[in-house]
Amino acid sequence: MYRLPVLPYSFEDLDPFIDTHTLGLHYHKHEQNYLNKLNKLLWKMIMILDIV
Repeated sequence: MYRLPVLPYSFEDLDPFIDTHTLGLHYHKHEQNYLNKLNKLLWKMIMILDIV
């Protein structure tokens, strides 16, 4: 299943463009939620198609 990648930069590196708190919130909450939903959907598809 999919996981959040380790970013090749720190949140502080983008500070002139987006603040650290907002970037952290987006990455850890929103992006993780997208991946959780994708993984759940993929798991359901595997079960429906009886691939496992």
